[in-house]
Amino acid sequence: MQRAVVHQASARELSDSLRLVGAREIAIRLGLSRQRIQQLADRDDFPAPFQELKMGRVWWAHQVEEWIREWHAGKLPEPPMKEETVEDFARLLAERTADQLAERAEVFLDDDLIAVLAQWMRVFLDANGITPTHRLLNQHHR
Repeated sequence: MQRAVVHQASARELSDSLRLVGAREIAIRLGLSRQRIQQLADRDDFPAPFQELKMGRVWWAHQVEEWIREWHAGKLPEPPMKEETVEDFARLLAERTADQLAERAEVFLDDDLIAVLAQWMRVFLDANGITPTHRLLNQHHR
């Protein structure tokens, strides 16, 4: 019986160490947007992706967790944020919409569809005079 418990614990540890995560999972973990995670992932100190899939890059979860611990410990300085453009803002809104569709309706949009949605968001934003600095929308943006 004791051997079975040890084996089960080892299998769980192995499973945890072999888990892959995408930008969406990392974004949820850190409370940031997927766009911000993509910016962080482009840094030299961020772990190299295990693979680049059509849906985006994936990383080993344990490597990302180690990076997060170092980042939160202040060992890794956060790069300055660039000024957000309307295109960036439209992309962020499209990604958040895609996240909501995935969570609530189990509808998954690939990057091509998110890009199309971002173009439509841009049309909507322009037509309504909404900019990235618009107070009501920007107050919850990280």
